[in-house]
This record gives sequence, structure tokens and C-alpha cells, in this order.
Amino acid sequence: MDEPIKTFELSTVTYGTTNAPFLATRTLKQLALDEAGNFPLGSSVVMSDMYIDDVLTGAETLLEAKELKNQLINIFAKGGMVLHKWCGNNTELIESKIDLHELNTKRDVLSTIARIYDPLGLLGPVVAKAKIFLQKLWMLKIDWTDLLPDTINREWRQFVESLQVVNDININRCIVVEQPEVIELHGFSDASQSAYGAVVYCKSITSDRKMLVHLIASKSRVAPTKQTTIPRLELCAAVLLAKLVHRVKQALKLNVTNTFLWSDSMIVLSWIRKESYQLKTFVANRIATIQEMTSSEQWRYVATEDNPADFVSRGMDSLKLKTCELWWNGPKFLMSNQYPQRQIPVAVIKDPGKLKNCSDFSNFFLDSAINSFVNNLLNLSNDYFKIIRVLSFICRFVYNCKSKESKGIGPLELGELKKAEQLLLKLVQKEEFKVEMNGIQNSAMVPSNSRVKTLNPFIDSEGILRVGGRLRNSDINYNQKFPILLPSKHKLTYLIVEYFHKKVFT
Repeated sequence: MDEPIKTFELSTVTYGTTNAPFLATRTLKQLALDEAGNFPLGSSVVMSDMYIDDVLTGAETLLEAKELKNQLINIFAKGGMVLHKWCGNNTELIESKIDLHELNTKRDVLSTIARIYDPLGLLGPVVAKAKIFLQKLWMLKIDWTDLLPDTINREWRQFVESLQVVNDININRCIVVEQPEVIELHGFSDASQSAYGAVVYCKSITSDRKMLVHLIASKSRVAPTKQTTIPRLELCAAVLLAKLVHRVKQALKLNVTNTFLWSDSMIVLSWIRKESYQLKTFVANRIATIQEMTSSEQWRYVATEDNPADFVSRGMDSLKLKTCELWWNGPKFLMSNQYPQRQIPVAVIKDPGKLKNCSDFSNFFLDSAINSFVNNLLNLSNDYFKIIRVLSFICRFVYNCKSKESKGIGPLELGELKKAEQLLLKLVQKEEFKVEMNGIQNSAMVPSNSRVKTLNPFIDSEGILRVGGRLRNSDINYNQKFPILLPSKHKLTYLIVEYFHKKVFT
């Protein structure tokens, strides 16, 4: 308490205070006034052509511009400040090369990667290689300020040196031919242990068969650090492709005639052709996303050597990318009208017994008093999911009574819930649309006085009544093209609407 009072004075402008903008600007003005005698051109620019911390100026000749640049650098150096992020319209004036340090840290690596501005992913393989390199540093547990080991530092310097080639890559802005008659989107996906990615091309054809194939966009993701199987990574790549194609369609606003999605994974292609509820959770969730955005008919097999997405899954330096025809123009078969055809097998379920015998449940109930059973079931609860669970256990009980070999035990499986839901829908439809369903089954005709005749109803392979129409030619998934038909004032319809309303909005 007896010590003399000490006074501390800030030596810098405090950021965020009310007077900070004025003090910063006033400091620059004073610096320009102090150095006006030594650097007249630079001083004049600082006084008149600055906005906050940006300099926006120009000169009549290149020689004058170079002199102005040197004076600005020297003026700010007098004040202990460094000008950076130069931009201009003359390559002789602006040296945009990335500074190559003899030694680099992880912070330097991230700073360089962040400077690669490629929102469309046209340099996708280069960016992917940078991402893979950065993940390697994380795996080695290198700190932000630690110098990179010699071998890794040499690898990074080679990559940075190759980045200079990016300035020599020219890409045409026009992606379609004039007055195209046919426009196709071709998407490719692939994965490796390091990363997975997707790339999309646009193919346009004129009436006189002139063709143009152009790279549109790409996306890449590094693989999780936790060990994951290649088929699962290929599946993640397929999801990425489905989302990318959906986004491209929204952005281009072109009348796309056909969409083709290519993968070199037969496992993923066979998964896509199955119902998602028949697969394990990880696979089922991603297959559901793919089926929501695309149709299984759009997916095809492509040989690995013809798959340009292989580059975004493994990475490539700029030198090789510049001359890579497969990346810029896609596989050669895109320039023809004959695409590779290969039969895709349907995935086999490990335990098909429970699912193939679900038809027995339907036969059991359809021969019973349907009306009273459905009413009693729907009166059990106002929770739609609970009703489905109850019906699933009833179906399991019936199956166990009939089967002498295998018994259904343990928690309900996704397939059992799905089949129970289908059964409930069929029971209600048979109760409410009995005349229409009999007409379709017997003569493929709906009675002329039916209230649903204008909906062109039909019965699918599962025995469920669906809405028909011209949407059958669209690219949306099956459930969107052909909605399940339900009575408007039935309690089941009310429970379904209420269930999904709560699920989405609460």
C-alpha cells in the first residue's frame, strides 16, 4: 500500500474500443505526413487512397506503379507494418508466388492450404492431396509451432512448388454447346483408405450430334482416422455424389435429360438396389439418403481405370493434373453413345428367413375379421410407432407358431418393423378401397364411379395401393413418384400425420 502509484501506457491501439478506428486511421495519416519528404508518391496514396487497412490505388504506367509499390512498402516498414495480400492486373507488378520456407510448421501448412481458393472443386485432386497431408500431421501429433520432420518437410516443399503450375491451367467457362438438344449429368464416386470423393460432368449434344463434355464440380473428404472398410468408404463417396449432383441440378437450372451415376464398387451398387431396412444401421441410413435423392436405375458400374473420382480419393499434384485428360474431360466413353453395361447383383441378406415368411403374416390376418382387428389395434394407442411395434410382436408370434426351425427372439429388427407397417397399410387399404383393389386385381380397371379413379391407382409388388401418373418418368425416388394411397379421414392417416409432425417440428 505504501508503494508509489505506477502508470502504464498502451503502446498499441486497442482493438474493439470506440475510438480504435479513429486512432488507427490517424496513425496512418501521421506516418504519411512524417515520410512525405522521402516517399512523396506513397505518402499521397496513404492520405487519399486508403480505407481502414486496405490500399486501393493505381498508376498510369507500369514503371510508375512499381515505384509506387516500393514507396508504400518502405513507408509502412518505417511504422513497423508489413503490406501483404497484393492484388493487381499485371503479373510483372504482382508476384503471387507462395513463399517457400526452408522449414515449415503445421501452422504454415494450414495457412497455405487455406489460400487455395477452389469453391467448385475444379482442382479437387490437388486440394485432396493437401487435406490428406494435413491429416497425416494430425496423426503424427505434431503441434502448431513444431517444425516438420525432414522427410515430411521435403514432401511439403515439393507440393508447394508444384502449386505454381496452377496459374498455367486454363478452364473454359462455357459448359454446354450452343442450342443443346440433350443434356446429361454424369457423376463418379470413389474411395481409398486416405479419402473419398465425387466429381460431376455435364455432357451436351446438339441436333447434328456435336458433343461437349465439361467438368462441373467435385468434392472430397478425408477418411476417418478410425479404421473403416473400403466398402463403407465407397458408400460415403456415393452419398457425397448424390448430394453433389442434387446441388448441381439446383444451381445449373438446365433441362437435364438424363442423369448417370457411376461407381466402381459392386458392393455399393448392390446395396443401392436393396430396401434400406434390410441392411445394417450404418449402411441403411446412407442408402436411405441415396435413394431419397436418386433412383437405383441411375447407378451404373464403371471400371476403376475409367473413374476420374479416383484422383480426388488419392490426391494428385498440379503438374500431373494439368495434363490429366481423364480428369478434365472424363472417361472416353462419354464421347460416345454406348456406355458400359454390367449386370449388378442384388445384395444378399444374411438372415432372409424372417423376411421371406412375412407374407404368412399377411395371409393370416387377411383371412380374419379385418375391420375389428384394425379398429382394436388403432384404439390401443395414439402413438403410431407404438402401434407398429405391437403389430410387429403379433407378427413374430404368428411366425414362431408356424416355424419349427427358427424362432424370432430378442429386440425387434428394422425389417420386422417395416413389414408390420406394410401389413397395417394393406389391411386399412383392403378395408377402405376394397372395390378399387378388386377391380385392379381382376381386370386392371378402377370402377368409373370411384373417388380415386383420377389418381390412376395401381397395386405394387408388395400388394400396396399407390398413386400412379406421369411422375414415373422423373428422377425422384420410388416413394415420391408413387405415394401410398390412404383414406383421408381414417384414424391411421391421422396418426401418421401426427407422428411425423412431432418428429420434424418438436
